[in-house]
Amino acid sequence: MDFATTPDALRASGSAAAEAVTALRGADCWSPVAQVAAALPGATAASAAGAYVSAWTTYFTGWCSTAEQHARSLGASAEAYLATEQRNTTALTGDPQVSRELNAITRALG
Repeated sequence: MDFATTPDALRASGSAAAEAVTALRGADCWSPVAQVAAALPGATAASAAGAYVSAWTTYFTGWCSTAEQHARSLGASAEAYLATEQRNTTALTGDPQVSRELNAITRALG
């Protein structure tokens, strides 16, 4: 199995994931269910709805936090990729200026 990516692709994926999570955090999936509890106080459906709202809120909040961390990790991976590329180029050429020029050419071709 092969895997290939570029720092720009990692950054773009991280940004897209962060935007999606931000939009999802604003989703109000549990209010309609909570209304069932209010509409049927004391009923079995009311307690089930309350339990659902509590469980869903906990799970969803945790999922969003994990997804946000993943988005940040994608951006950090891009930066680590570039730093490693810079170190390797410098090690091969011994000249930081040549390294910068090679990196610029690589990005332009990439």
